[in-house]
Amino acid sequence: NIGTEFGLGGSANFSFTLGKFRFALTLPPLLLSAPKMTAARTNFVFVLSGPAGSNFVMQVSTNLMNWIPASTSSIPLSGSINATNLISNSKQSYYRAYLQ
Repeated sequence: NIGTEFGLGGSANFSFTLGKFRFALTLPPLLLSAPKMTAARTNFVFVLSGPAGSNFVMQVSTNLMNWIPASTSSIPLSGSINATNLISNSKQSYYRAYLQ
């Protein structure tokens, strides 16, 4: 799984050979913004940007070792989507996203 963690970009590279021709496709990176707390301080918002129409999985972890899917969706034609209401009962949580 190629993903982004802590707002850093990652990209997916694919290549295949057909006869004597080799084709390569590199998808743009997923970008996960820094979280912004809402005014009521009850949740926060990430902005996830990436290739329009791509399916992604947002994961959450409390220890950077065990990751749990928090949401799965597609990036809309605009190329970005807001991820909200991700506050957990843990004192700290880490988030990452990857293309499916």
